[in-house]
Amino acid sequence: MTDHTELHIPEKFITEVKDSGVLWGLQVEDEWVVCDSSDDDAVDVMPLWSSERAAKLLCCDEWKDYEPAAIPLDEFYDEWVNELHADGVLIGVEWDETLSGAEVEVMDFARALSHFE
Repeated sequence: MTDHTELHIPEKFITEVKDSGVLWGLQVEDEWVVCDSSDDDAVDVMPLWSSERAAKLLCCDEWKDYEPAAIPLDEFYDEWVNELHADGVLIGVEWDETLSGAEVEVMDFARALSHFE
């Protein structure tokens, strides 16, 4: 099993998500923000945040029409994980305004969230 610290997922992120039961993405209508990986333009990354406030900071420039949208953890596990994994989409963890942050395999990300106490 991979330790979440090896995945560069901040403990604060995991604690906040576990406490709230919600992840935050950016959405406009039915479209979610997904962008190119910093390591490989052929790989998509879906950035997720632990709070609405953190997600809102990225609602500018090319994402100015997007709004933070909550994804309940149970829905993330039931409806998102397998689809994102099948599509080869990585999770961008708590990216900042420069789009800097960890990029994690979705299965590793889901495991880290579910195993953290």
